[in-house]
Amino acid sequence: MIVYAPVGMPLDHPALEPLYAEAAELDLAVVLHTLTVMPPYAPGGLDTWDNLWLQRSAAHPWCGMRNMAAMIGSGVMDRYPTLRLGTLEAGHGWLPFWMARLDEHAETIRAALPELGHKPSEYVTGGLYFQSIEIPEGTRSERAHISRVTVKVDGEELKIYRRSVPYGNVQEQGLYFVAFSADPTRYHLMLGRMFGSSGDGVHDRLTDFSKPVSGGLYFAPSLNDLNELVGLPRARIPGP
Repeated sequence: MIVYAPVGMPLDHPALEPLYAEAAELDLAVVLHTLTVMPPYAPGGLDTWDNLWLQRSAAHPWCGMRNMAAMIGSGVMDRYPTLRLGTLEAGHGWLPFWMARLDEHAETIRAALPELGHKPSEYVTGGLYFQSIEIPEGTRSERAHISRVTVKVDGEELKIYRRSVPYGNVQEQGLYFVAFSADPTRYHLMLGRMFGSSGDGVHDRLTDFSKPVSGGLYFAPSLNDLNELVGLPRARIPGP
């Protein structure tokens, strides 16, 4: 469950408490995804002199720091001991120093917090807090999904157009995936590398904890092919 809040409303506002209670009841994780162009606006996101580079560089990490600290400091993880909390796409290098700083100020400014059952850092290391790490290109595992579906022939990367949309309810969760390509062999090459049949003995790590349920392959003829079937002239493709 991704939580959004109106401008000026903190994520530990009492009005959001029913969402956290429902997430815990349904065994859903609460995801804190940082934003720069919609609320909850990141600290520093609106005072970076209209400099998008500065805004995105500074605002995402600081937004992640603020959001996770607000949630932990509010006592929500005490009230719902099984609730999972994750901070995504906000960098990761700041977490160790931020844990130490939160611990320090939970002692020195104790009156500003409700009574917590643990140090802030203990919620982070307790197995219910998660944070994504974006591994720089070039150091990815050969079993990483992006490594397996990046296919090059004669030095040229074979690209496809793809989109995925998550879905889920209390019984089932999954991902709808759709891809488009003018060359179907690209699918076969990528799927072979994902499922370990490409000859290198390596399979996609993604297949260790997910499984395909259904699928299909469809051919869409070109506009010229369709025109030819009904006796119309070839389509004119606008030039540059």
